[in-house]
Amino acid sequence: LSSVTTAQTVINVPLAISAALAVSILPAVAVAGVRRDSADMNDKINMGLQLVMKMGLPAMVGIFLLAEPILRLLYYKERIPGSLLQLYSVCMLFMILAQSVSSILQGLSGYYKTLLAVLLAAGVKLAGNILFLRAGLGAAALIWASLLYFMVILGVNAFFLRQETGLRLNYGLILWRPLAASVGMGAVAWIAYTAGMAACGKNAVAVLLAVAAAMPVYGMLMLKLRGFT
Repeated sequence: LSSVTTAQTVINVPLAISAALAVSILPAVAVAGVRRDSADMNDKINMGLQLVMKMGLPAMVGIFLLAEPILRLLYYKERIPGSLLQLYSVCMLFMILAQSVSSILQGLSGYYKTLLAVLLAAGVKLAGNILFLRAGLGAAALIWASLLYFMVILGVNAFFLRQETGLRLNYGLILWRPLAASVGMGAVAWIAYTAGMAACGKNAVAVLLAVAAAMPVYGMLMLKLRGFT
């Protein structure tokens, strides 16, 4: 359990940023909802989801690829399996999406719908905890159950949101372009980390080198792919 808690602390920064972004789009969505301006509402929702995915996807890819080095850098006195943080990085993306869609639905006065989603997800999480622990997954069982929890929240709220707004998503800007840029960024980060370890053998230096190389590469790839509007 302590390993899970420690791994979770690594993803808290991306989650905090995504929560702030999700809240920031509430006023614009609420105004469009009051006006019943479906075109403006669709535009604002797409813009909000683009923002969180452009932050969440590269964070997920970077943490997934450098999970072991990051844990060695931050918690060098503890032995925490990198696989736990890798799994948490995937869970993090669904947390971010679930937060964002829930905030948008609340901005449209869908309070009871978001509550229903949480109640359904809580039942699934409880069942998942029991099932995965009995399957012998150990600490990872709790993360798998959390992943199911946020997937259910996302799915239920997305269903209600589509019913409420007739939402049309721009998957190119929300998913595919940020994903392609994140994969390219991840490849550069891994190469930079490997080169750093080969050159000096110091994990901290190699991780910082990988991060320093990854950030501008992601920005350039997004510009090249016209992922920024």
